[in-house]
Amino acid sequence: MQAAGVKAEPFPPAPDRQAASSAWEASAQAASADQRDANIMRSGGWRGAIHDAGRWAVVVSLFCVPLNKPATSIALAFALLCSLLAPDLPGRLRTGLSQPVVRGALIWMGVLALSALHAKLAHGSQFPSGSTLFALAYPLLVATLLDSNRWRRRAVLAFCIAVTAVLLISWGQAMGIVPQRDLALLESGARMRNTVFKEYNQQGVAFLILASFAFSWFLRRAPLRIRLSLALIVLLSCANVLFLIDSRTALVSLLLLMAYFSWRLTGARQLPDSRRLVFLGACVVLIGSILWSLPMTRERVLALQREAQLYDAQSVATPTGARLEMWRQTLPMIASAPVFGHGLNQWRPMYHRAMQGKPNHEAFLFDHPHQEYLWILAEEGAVGLLIFAGLIVLLLRHVARLGSPERDAWTSLIIVFLSAGLSHCLWFDFAHRHTFILLLACIPILASPRAQPSH
Repeated sequence: MQAAGVKAEPFPPAPDRQAASSAWEASAQAASADQRDANIMRSGGWRGAIHDAGRWAVVVSLFCVPLNKPATSIALAFALLCSLLAPDLPGRLRTGLSQPVVRGALIWMGVLALSALHAKLAHGSQFPSGSTLFALAYPLLVATLLDSNRWRRRAVLAFCIAVTAVLLISWGQAMGIVPQRDLALLESGARMRNTVFKEYNQQGVAFLILASFAFSWFLRRAPLRIRLSLALIVLLSCANVLFLIDSRTALVSLLLLMAYFSWRLTGARQLPDSRRLVFLGACVVLIGSILWSLPMTRERVLALQREAQLYDAQSVATPTGARLEMWRQTLPMIASAPVFGHGLNQWRPMYHRAMQGKPNHEAFLFDHPHQEYLWILAEEGAVGLLIFAGLIVLLLRHVARLGSPERDAWTSLIIVFLSAGLSHCLWFDFAHRHTFILLLACIPILASPRAQPSH
């Protein structure tokens, strides 16, 4: 079913009468689609009920992503079963395959499948069996079930509610109201303080995504109490990343998000681009000065220098030192197979072999290089990275066609994904992987002027 529920942008960067008209038509089509959903449910019998159960399973999976890994997998497995049993599977698949996010995910899935075949032929490695590869089919699964923007908004809201609950618990831990996790009380687990269900990077990235969605909806014209609530969520999320959890990956993303938020705030006032740039520069200087004046922030920056010095002088596997070593060892891998790389999942065995015999080598052994783009270059080569970059550009162009606040929300999500990948391999991690692919799968459906809605 082709549906959309995008409202006209209340604070557009530039007036666009055609975009506003398209958004109005999209809203009308969404209302019509929701009415058709109800009619189908009444006439579809038990198979229609299964379809509705599958929709709720997807919503539950988004709620569980920031909370529990097994629950997320169970909800997605149930959603798959419901999608297979629900009415008109071929029609729903055709509709899903017409959506840009689904096509992009399947293209990247094909690239990784070819990379896995390359690894099997060249190195005799086994074909991957986990969700590292098959998670890229989730957007198609979501498209066959969440066939209206009403359901996609419900799924995103479920994710935001779960992350908000984690945010409040984290602040409760910091204030001594809620006890810390047992792991955080150990000296070796000090970085886990104020984390609830996930580790600090996973929780920090989730908080930034929550701040992104809250800020995007804050820009809409809404009652004052709603805008104040959204502003509070943004402040609590950003302050948690800045002061309460020790996630440098999230901190880098936070700085870029703050720059984007500042740019959008000036756009909401419809200032000329020259004034917006001046305002953005002033915000960067002001925020940078405030952050540098805080002892905690200054200590984090100086810690990077100390860790690099310890690594250089004594081969200590500090967080910074370990990354420098992994990145240094990755460069020869890229140079030895620059075009197509070494194949999927080949970085780990090659890196472990390269580290054998080095001082304190066991402390430097990791499963991924903590840099998404070096990882792609090592395993899929320059061809893989170019395809990945092209898909990101196409995704940004698709998001740019959305109305507000959806355009700001998913642009911010992409900013978080790309910036966090500078110091971490998000696709390797279950929580990060499922968070981003499921949220991307919930991008609102755009109304096509040529497409006729189908049940």
